[in-house]
Amino acid sequence: MIEKKIFGNVLYGQSGGPTSVINASAFGLINAALKNENIEKVYAMRYGINGILSDNLLEIKDDKNLKKLLNTPGVHSVQIAINLMIFQKTLQISNKF
Repeated sequence: MIEKKIFGNVLYGQSGGPTSVINASAFGLINAALKNENIEKVYAMRYGINGILSDNLLEIKDDKNLKKLLNTPGVHSVQIAINLMIFQKTLQISNKF
């Protein structure tokens, strides 16, 4: 088995689903990315897919407050059906990072 290394930047975004599951997923991915020496920067989309469509990303620089995610209630949820135009715009914007 050939091991492939992940490198570059990470962009996290998620919409829909139970808040506790979303927050636990976010915690796991972001925590692992911050610890990975091959990852340069970690970004999260604010308000799910709307975050990248409006170029509203948050750079996460450390894990200082990350554990708070595990006990944070949701306050805003976005559910948008992804079509080809939205997908292409998402790729275009994410390539800037």
